[in-house]
Amino acid sequence: MKKRFLLASAAALIMAANVSAQTDITPSRYKFSNQEVGLYQIDYVNAGANPANALPAVVENFNNGFVMLAGAPPIYTGIDSDGAKTVQSGLNIVDLGGTVGKVLCWKGADCTYDKGIAMNSDFTDIRWFNLNFYTDPANTPYAAKFGEGDDAIEKAKIRVRLVFSYTQNVLNNNTLFKMYASTYSNDVVPKGDADGNGNHTNFRSSDFCLLDEDGDPVVDRDENMVYDPTRWMIYEFDTWAAAETGVPTRLKMEMQVDELKTGVLFIKELSFTTDITGEPVRREYVTYTPDAPDNIVSQILDKVLYSLDGDAVTFFEDAVIYTVSGAKIANVRANNAIRLDKGFYVAKVGQKSVKIAVK
Repeated sequence: MKKRFLLASAAALIMAANVSAQTDITPSRYKFSNQEVGLYQIDYVNAGANPANALPAVVENFNNGFVMLAGAPPIYTGIDSDGAKTVQSGLNIVDLGGTVGKVLCWKGADCTYDKGIAMNSDFTDIRWFNLNFYTDPANTPYAAKFGEGDDAIEKAKIRVRLVFSYTQNVLNNNTLFKMYASTYSNDVVPKGDADGNGNHTNFRSSDFCLLDEDGDPVVDRDENMVYDPTRWMIYEFDTWAAAETGVPTRLKMEMQVDELKTGVLFIKELSFTTDITGEPVRREYVTYTPDAPDNIVSQILDKVLYSLDGDAVTFFEDAVIYTVSGAKIANVRANNAIRLDKGFYVAKVGQKSVKIAVK
């Protein structure tokens, strides 16, 4: 027994050592929880999708972070161009409270969600653009520093991590944004994703819908998916710079303008880590609850047909409950709870039918 305990203790120490060996090189400006609420400043505007490697503007003006907006040359001609000012107006630090706290918020001009500050709609032609977050030139590793081959690449790898959530006026399966790293040759990493065959990673507002007990999307009276503000995604990938000419590297977020106009993106965490261990996390969900959870619940319940608290069901319109075989159980008035035995039921609520599982 003692030997087993010692072995277990040794394993725990090894695991702890592996975790502690990882080095956080995230510039302080990307630690959004520590930022002041208000406008989040873009540092530089590049005319065109791909800025030059080791751009002097980045290297010479790096100040605990460097945020670049790059986009269509006729629109994004400088920091004071109308397009840049429009995008800048919708990029803010907001405090969602609860276990979420302060986040980077990017909100479209036509988004109706009640959190965040929307882009100024006076200038609507923003064409296409991307947002870039650079690593610190002073501590970005590169493969040539460690020699050649796969071993040098492994030593130079940087793990990029995002924790984020997104909603739109109407949740859908269209791509909102593509996230990847742009390497020294403007190549991209990672190469595609589980649900796509492009050189990028696609994310959609439907990724953040409310799910029922069976894991199916909850829909409102108009058959639209309902946003779950407690549902956040972790996404990580590994990238590297091959040579010193590729330092610093950058996280590139390519936005789909038509989707962003009606949506809001919340980024809780953006980090860069070196000396990495283990595999990157891909599309793992985690629960964070914004402030005023009662208000959040009421926002959700306002769109759905019923709420379930244990064995007590409350409908928001008059309803009729049936067994799955079609036998009528009860008529229920709106907002009056009814207790049901464990099992599966079908309810007609207004003009819609819903499945209910009481466990």
